[in-house]
Amino acid sequence: MRTPAGRINSDLRKVPGRPNRYDLSRVTPLLVVVERDVRAEAWPETYGLYLGDGKTPLSVENNPICRALKGEALVQMELCIKNRVVNAAIEVTAAPPRGAGGAILGATVLLRDVT
Repeated sequence: MRTPAGRINSDLRKVPGRPNRYDLSRVTPLLVVVERDVRAEAWPETYGLYLGDGKTPLSVENNPICRALKGEALVQMELCIKNRVVNAAIEVTAAPPRGAGGAILGATVLLRDVT
């Protein structure tokens, strides 16, 4: 039996010839390719991320990952992913895991397809 983390690690593949690209298509159908070197400001254009209305690009200020990294917890935020591979409505729940003394360690983000 594999743990979810083990499944992600075994299914995560680098894109040949692109050292900063990872193919997540075996992990989740919502995000096909993630690039490490894409700045958060470029995510809406690069990945087709929009607010729940499907028209307003997702700004850095509204990005669940950025908000969690600043210490905010979000529950069931509605977003849309519309790109050449995916057209989906999603709910996002995000929170900052904290270490000793309350220091933010990163961001935990869960996506649920509600299309």
